[in-house]
Amino acid sequence: MSNVTQANPASITQYLNPRVHSTSLHSLSDYLLLCEVGLRPHHLHNRIAVMEPAEEKIALDTHSLELLEDGKFEKSRDSSSTERSSLESLLAIEDKRLLLDAETVQQADKNIGYEHVVSTHIKLVLLALYLILNLALTLSTKAIFQHLKAPWLLTALHSTFAAVGCNVVMKWRGQTFTQLSRRDNLIIVAFSTLFTVNIAVSNVSLSMVSVPFHQTVRAAGPVVTVLLYRVIFGRKYSFWTQLSLIPLVLGVVMLTYGNYSFTTAGFVLTFLGVLLASTKTITTNKILTGSRALSPIEVLARMSPLAAVQSLVLGLVDGEQHTILSKASEGGFTCDIIVLVAVNGILALLLNISSLYVNKFAGALAQTVSGNVKQCLTILLAIVLFDSHIGLLEGLGMTTTLIAAALFSFVELRARA
Repeated sequence: MSNVTQANPASITQYLNPRVHSTSLHSLSDYLLLCEVGLRPHHLHNRIAVMEPAEEKIALDTHSLELLEDGKFEKSRDSSSTERSSLESLLAIEDKRLLLDAETVQQADKNIGYEHVVSTHIKLVLLALYLILNLALTLSTKAIFQHLKAPWLLTALHSTFAAVGCNVVMKWRGQTFTQLSRRDNLIIVAFSTLFTVNIAVSNVSLSMVSVPFHQTVRAAGPVVTVLLYRVIFGRKYSFWTQLSLIPLVLGVVMLTYGNYSFTTAGFVLTFLGVLLASTKTITTNKILTGSRALSPIEVLARMSPLAAVQSLVLGLVDGEQHTILSKASEGGFTCDIIVLVAVNGILALLLNISSLYVNKFAGALAQTVSGNVKQCLTILLAIVLFDSHIGLLEGLGMTTTLIAAALFSFVELRARA
């Protein structure tokens, strides 16, 4: 067939003009508007000529089109209903063509993600901010756990800060909640449940395996993400992108190498945690860039209350409330602790927001890779702040990981940007 059926994004953009998308043409003068935006009569002749027999169901007044092309047709609202009907039918077929062309483009290249239309500069700035907030939250959380160890209740507090903060931002911006279908609401509920289950599995598995083994398995997250994209969505990454993941994972393995100990159940749960983490990251990306394309702020505002309730219930089941009450009875909630917890909650809010923006603009894989980089930076920060020492193997692992991250940034973050 002719160029009508070819998946050319440029031609799609040419015809996808908001002024063209009208459900009805009140007169032929309305149709002249199509000519002003680039849909000339000779285009119409060409496109009609190549229509399949099954689609050619309209009776177009070609004489009128010829007059229109010669400029002899008056812009009058007294045009006949036959002409108006013909033009409406033509526009309907044109809209169907555009939809088919757009679907063809998406099917033709599943490897093009939303992140590939975002500039490299924006992606790098977002990733840097995300890593800084991630490190800050990690350090403040560790400081809290030295005085009060209640991870589930702290997660509930983080989700509460996110819920309140995002609702305040939406109110300030004058943003309203998108009207979602029942199916979309169920997806949000399932997403918040996945978020909570991912934390639960990670915590349980950590109690059944050694920390070095847990970190080593978690380092495989980028590889698992690539495999999930390939198996579920048919998306392939470039050879160089996949190659950069090998030293990235090996570097973290060298960095976290230690006394490996694990049970069979612990091994299964640790790997399941990696699978859930990658699934969560990909699901987040699909929610942010899919057909609904909800804003990161709205996604957090919808998900956080559910995650807060789920974390609170798990914390109560685990008996963390007794730790809180015991600390309160001892007068342990000093002004410094309260300020530390408040700052921790604000950092969690900022990190959650930046996390979704990174996922949307840099991609799910880049966010997973940043998790490996964070492990290196955490140890590097410990060396600077706490005068920690590492061996030759750990040093090589850190260097390998950072070089691999730089290679990934060059080949993937710059792709199509």
